[in-house]
Amino acid sequence: MLPRVVIQNEISIDGAIDGFGVHMGTYYALAAELGTDADMFGSQTMLVSGFAERAETADDFRCPVPTPGDWRHLWYVPDIGARLSGRLHLYRNSQWCLDPVILIAEDTAKCYREYLDARDYAYIVADRDHVDLRRLARRSAS
Repeated sequence: MLPRVVIQNEISIDGAIDGFGVHMGTYYALAAELGTDADMFGSQTMLVSGFAERAETADDFRCPVPTPGDWRHLWYVPDIGARLSGRLHLYRNSQWCLDPVILIAEDTAKCYREYLDARDYAYIVADRDHVDLRRLARRSAS
């Protein structure tokens, strides 16, 4: 059985997907009501998400432990090109995200895997040179 997928986008009344203010609180409050178990974002979305820059701390090297009643989800993010290297700490244990789970390919740079391992980020090797979401969903459903 494949997972149920819900697509949620924030768009303007004229259908634009950028060029307007993002309402993170409203977006995630609505997402929480959808009854999903996880969220998925592209690495580009993460890069432009508007999370405040801050230095990485020792706490950012540890995977957060979920607490009862915590509504935040894991964020699954395809990032075979290591675009989020040095930025994942901005999302980890944030107001909106419990922790990112990174989807990489076999060909993803070894130094990125080392970065993920050193900081206890979960990652899934999804394919040889790209992330095939259909194949990954079938694999996780079996």
